[in-house]
Amino acid sequence: LLWGGGGSHNLKFNDVHWFDTRTLTWTAVEEVSGEPPCARGGCSLVAVGNRVLVFCGRAEDDSCLFDGVHMLTSHPQSGRPPQWTRPRVRSKPCGGAAAGCGPSP
Repeated sequence: LLWGGGGSHNLKFNDVHWFDTRTLTWTAVEEVSGEPPCARGGCSLVAVGNRVLVFCGRAEDDSCLFDGVHMLTSHPQSGRPPQWTRPRVRSKPCGGAAAGCGPSP
């Protein structure tokens, strides 16, 4: 799954695309349930199993930095659409943009 993106003039997107590793093609996901995070740039994403975590980032007009965590869960075998949730986390990373992430050892 791919979420977001950006364009010229600081435009940020809030769409979801699916990449098929067998056919090597992208497909727009038209049906997504739940409340997505607002469009943002400079955020970090990490995939864990069938989930993608989105955190931090910068507002479209650069007016603020986000520190929340959002999760997009895919259900490819069930036929249900991907679903956005906002998990309750015990602590938050500091608000920021262009944060890095990677697998833990």
